[in-house]
This record gives sequence, structure tokens and C-alpha cells, in this order.
Amino acid sequence: MNEENSKFYEENVGKFSFICRKDTIDNIIFKEIFNRELYRKMKIGENDVVLDAGANIGLFVVKYASKCKKIVAYEPEPENFKMLKANLKRNNINNVVVLRKCIVGNEDQERILYVNTGKDTSSHTLTPVRGRAKINVSCENINNIIETYGINKIKMDVEGAEFEILMGITNENYGEIDNIALEFHFFSFKKKKLEIYWELVNRLKENFWKVEYKKNVNERSTMCMIYCRKV
Repeated sequence: MNEENSKFYEENVGKFSFICRKDTIDNIIFKEIFNRELYRKMKIGENDVVLDAGANIGLFVVKYASKCKKIVAYEPEPENFKMLKANLKRNNINNVVVLRKCIVGNEDQERILYVNTGKDTSSHTLTPVRGRAKINVSCENINNIIETYGINKIKMDVEGAEFEILMGITNENYGEIDNIALEFHFFSFKKKKLEIYWELVNRLKENFWKVEYKKNVNERSTMCMIYCRKV
């Protein structure tokens, strides 16, 4: 990562320092995590093993790594993955496992990732999008991840794959998870988006004592946060 390249700039907050891309959504994501604090309700503690599903360039990982035992970060898009590793190195973080893979709810070993080559560097998706660049990416099943790493908390921003992943978690593995914070992307589900949303909410309610979600959704809804906890 050439920090002198005119494509990049430095973003600093407190003890943290990041390389971000100019004229992209990187700055908005930075504000969401550090100013709006979308994931503050996770209540991450020193013994937690956190799955970051959709790590992007590592803003969440860098902010929360010192608060927990380990973070396992998945990011399939090559440039995001390279910047994720650079930002971990930049902040001297060594308790994070990084993998350039997509997370899925089935046993697929490979999928097509539809890459946004414009300013929205966070909206790469497994959902087919006409006109997008396409790359093949390796995949890993969510249950394998939970069992392999002993995950007990999940942060998820996977641009439409959240339904497949969360519906694919077994009841046994849901028993291991005490906290989830996720973005639900209505626009990824062009048909039956509201039915899919409520099906997922009900699935989460079966496994968590408290589920916070947006109740007044409609066909024009684009994205909302869902928070789940057991204690």
C-alpha cells in the first residue's frame, strides 16, 4: 500500500490511524463506526471472539480489537482486503485473523462477487447486479467459522447475504452466539423483501432474548440495523 499515492489519504482519530481512499464511501463508513457508533450495542469484552463479516478496510476491526480476545475478519474484495491488512499493520494489531473469503450459509466453495468499481467501495455483493465487474471468490460456511474459531459475537455487513447466512446458522451454533449487530439491506432483495425481513427477524427472536429492529418498514426501505442479545 503506497501511502503517497494520490488515491489515498490519512484519517486519524484518537490513537488510531487509517489509510482511506479519496472520493469514496470510506469516509462515510469511518463516520458510521467512530461518530454514529453503529456497533456500540455489541458490548464487546476481553474474553469475546468476534466475527467481522464484511470487514471492508478494517475500521471496525481496528477500533474494537483491543477490547476483545480475538477478531476473525472476512473480506472478499481484493483492494479492501489489502487495505484491511495495511490498517492492521499501521495500528500494530496482532489479535486479528484475516481471510479473503465470502461467508455463506451453504456448502459452496466458490461464488461470483459483483464488484462496485465506483465510489461505493462497500457495496460489493453476492447478489447479481447488471453491469458490475465480476470476480470469483472463495467461500466458507458460517457454521464452520463459528465452530473453528469459537465465535460468540458477530458484526455483519454483507450487502444482502445476511439472510442466507443467518438463516443457515444451526440452532446449536446459535446457542454459542450471545450478540449480533447487523445491517439489513432491503435493496438486495428485489422481490419479497418485506417477507424476507420479517422471516429473519422471527428467526432471530427464536434465538435471542432481545432483538431490536425497525418496525415501520415498507417497500421504500433501504437499510436498517438489527441488534440481538441474550443478556
